Amino acid sequence: MWSKILADNFAEIWNSLEKKNRNGGYQQRAIFTAARIDLYLGLEANDTRFFIFAARKSAVAQLRTPASSTGIDIRKLDRPDYGEKIVYRLTLTDQAYIEFFDKVVEDICRRASAHDSESVAYTATINRIAEWQRFFAKNALGGLSEEVRRGLFGELSFIRELALGNVLEGSGLACWRGPFGADQDFQFRECAVEVKVSISAQNQEIIVSSERQLDGRSYAHLYLYHLALAIRRNSGETLNQAVDSVRRSIPAHLTEDFERGLLEVGYVDAQRDLYSEEGYIVRETNYFEVRDNFPRITETDLHRVPGVGKVRYAISVPVCKSFAVAKKQMFDVLGGSSRG
Repeated sequence: MWSKILADNFAEIWNSLEKKNRNGGYQQRAIFTAARIDLYLGLEANDTRFFIFAARKSAVAQLRTPASSTGIDIRKLDRPDYGEKIVYRLTLTDQAYIEFFDKVVEDICRRASAHDSESVAYTATINRIAEWQRFFAKNALGGLSEEVRRGLFGELSFIRELALGNVLEGSGLACWRGPFGADQDFQFRECAVEVKVSISAQNQEIIVSSERQLDGRSYAHLYLYHLALAIRRNSGETLNQAVDSVRRSIPAHLTEDFERGLLEVGYVDAQRDLYSEEGYIVRETNYFEVRDNFPRITETDLHRVPGVGKVRYAISVPVCKSFAVAKKQMFDVLGGSSRG
């Protein structure tokens, strides 16, 4: 409800500014006046939309300043009317992403207004802008690839398992490392879990993308969570529904970490239409412990073959069956590791 009201308010503000700007000029309006930093929406003579945020120099003097990047232009403004405040203006430079502008600003305002400290609100604003910059740098207008969609669905499914198993109470969502390029998708103090999804009905294979994914030397336990999926149009659970389900199932204080992970993967609500028809049906769920003679290639193996690296290989799901563990056994270990 909150985000819908905010989006509606944005539309009203833009309409009002556009009416005032019919003869050209410069218009801006304060938003979220209760926030600890100043937040404004504005419109220039050429109808370019912009967002301004400002904070007292004394509150941000020791903090880093933002820089422009692909898709986002950030400029420090000389605004004497703001007194002793540092003022920045944000605009989207790539018109192909103009549909994202309101979502970007809405998201930044949400982060800024959630904090009571001016310096913390400013830091949250800068950090979120940096996350959006990474999004624009590495993601396409066509949304996530089919492989990334399936992988994200698998990770979302496991987050729900963690929430139901009360594991998140001890670990939070700091354990979700897949979006940030970690070797395993979920990392705890003494154990890790790699999530894999397969879609073939027969001769199921799990694709391993590096020699480090199933290398458990850093952990007391390494597990593999495997989902066998069928993909159906207008049937099963969509990626959007999985995201919404996790949003409902995790504690409120973990929401920011979850949204950060989604953005890092490249999932944004502005592209939900791209994921509204393709559905996933879970045909089989497996829990494997990667140990002893589990079929895998590790860095140790590659040391015996100088010059070989960055391997990608497939392992057979039926061959992994002898390494299956009970779900409860696995989650007892995860819960103990998260509380340590």
